[in-house]
Amino acid sequence: MQQLDPTDAAYVHLEHGALPLQIVAVFVFESARAETDDAAATRALTARLAHRAAIMPQLRRRLRRVPFDLDYPYWIEDQSFRPARHIHARNAGGADWEYLRHRLERLATTQLDLDAPPWELHVDTGLHNIDGAEYATAITLKMHHALGDGLFSVSVLRDLLGTAGPDGAGDAPRTDSSSTNASRRHLLRSALRRQPEQLARLARGAKDIAAASRTVARLDAEGAITLPQHKRPRTRFNHKPRPTRMFDALSVSVLQIRAAKAAVPDVTVNDFLLTMISRAMELYLSDHGEPIPSNLAALVPMSTRGKIDKASANQFDALVVDLHNDEPDLHRRCIAISNSVRTDKCRDLNAAVQRSRSLLQYLPSTMLAVTSLINRHWPDIGTQVGLSNTMITNVRRGADDLTLDGGRVVSSYGLPALDSNTALSHGIYTIGDSLTICFVADRDAVPDAAAYKSSLQYAYEETTRALTHVGS
Repeated sequence: MQQLDPTDAAYVHLEHGALPLQIVAVFVFESARAETDDAAATRALTARLAHRAAIMPQLRRRLRRVPFDLDYPYWIEDQSFRPARHIHARNAGGADWEYLRHRLERLATTQLDLDAPPWELHVDTGLHNIDGAEYATAITLKMHHALGDGLFSVSVLRDLLGTAGPDGAGDAPRTDSSSTNASRRHLLRSALRRQPEQLARLARGAKDIAAASRTVARLDAEGAITLPQHKRPRTRFNHKPRPTRMFDALSVSVLQIRAAKAAVPDVTVNDFLLTMISRAMELYLSDHGEPIPSNLAALVPMSTRGKIDKASANQFDALVVDLHNDEPDLHRRCIAISNSVRTDKCRDLNAAVQRSRSLLQYLPSTMLAVTSLINRHWPDIGTQVGLSNTMITNVRRGADDLTLDGGRVVSSYGLPALDSNTALSHGIYTIGDSLTICFVADRDAVPDAAAYKSSLQYAYEETTRALTHVGS
């Protein structure tokens, strides 16, 4: 029985019906079969996937919550685990991108069952004309964020679909009887005994955080680091998410982006994309007759693997990146964003900054549960919001070396979760030289996905021209 790290447990506490906190990751393969309905081949495929899932320990676990949330939940092995129950196949009958888009919207809307291992695998065969593939199959992993982050979802998908044995392959893990026989009464007694210890730990943590915060303030005053703005202007994208979801994606050329940014030293593909998205948000607000604030910001997850020692399954920190949309020239804006990203990375890796933000690691489970409940019902009021206006995550999904029944992988998509006060998230996904910019929003923030996709397309063309013109 393994207790969740507070960071991972937060995804359990913060989740509710309008805010499913899960990762949806998609690989699209060209299909060697022209038939729109090959039930035997689909059964063989799902059987192979079920076999591989059965020998992956991380997919066999489910949550056991402590009564009254007096302590953080535990992972236990699910003794009734049947991988086939988590794998769902559907034939699209020759349907195109619109079918897949709406299918993914529905998957992003519904919560996973936390009384079972919190993941699903969806196999959509019989797709037509997807990303240059005349016939295609989409493999979609939907997993709860408590299991891990975006890079973890990539490793799970690659283990399920790859030719090598999965991580942890071999005999199924032996069951620890304590992991399945820990009764609610036992968990309750254990949690009650730990309450004094948790409160003492919180007091020690608060003292350390206060000391670290004083160090951070001094470093900021000396100019050694730059702290982000604490408030940003409220836009149509900033409210508590509603239950509905809109999703779409734009495919762009990695080679064209690399050629465009080559004229601007030190600018990365990610900097280009942040610039492009900042411009798309402006265009969409303008098209809806709404004012364009001059200081938008994005929450940009940064992997901490190999940089910070964390016990959490979610191995990332979130940078707060100024999108510099007070700069109308996209070339200069891209440079400013690039500089901000580098500055923010250095700041967030500072030990004092890390300690000053570590409250969650000391917070007792009951306090986190109460805080989550208050936040859920706190009204959307005021002209300002927290640190950011949107989220932009970038997950590289590796080389385009995967195949499925002889068909090569042609593209990758993802539907990042929204957060408790932001109703628009962007996901950037690369596999090989295929790059897709995905967005997820509720219908109040983006009622017309096609219009926001057009804003992304126009912003991509503008940013490309702005950077290319510098080098011409």
